[in-house]
Amino acid sequence: MYQYALAELPGYVKPRYELGFMSYLLGDFPGALDWFNQAAALVADDDTGLGAQVFLNRGVVRYLLEGDKRAAIADVAEALRRRSDYPQAKETLRGLKGSPRWMPW
Repeated sequence: MYQYALAELPGYVKPRYELGFMSYLLGDFPGALDWFNQAAALVADDDTGLGAQVFLNRGVVRYLLEGDKRAAIADVAEALRRRSDYPQAKETLRGLKGSPRWMPW
């Protein structure tokens, strides 16, 4: 279904985000990162909902896959810029900066 949506709606973020999330759940972190990168490239600057989710999840996958804490922090900060009341992003940022109460993944 999402592959069909990609073909029919090439400029839409949602199918890429969903494929990234499914790849993440299945343990395909390289695939998830690719899909999240594609979604991040398409997300509008003022998208506070899906845009925040895209950047949070890309940050988590970057950290898990590459160990790139700086890039992960930048992505999570972008998620919070888009949606300042995003509790999962706040917890993730706290964890990445070294004072976790728990890691959400």
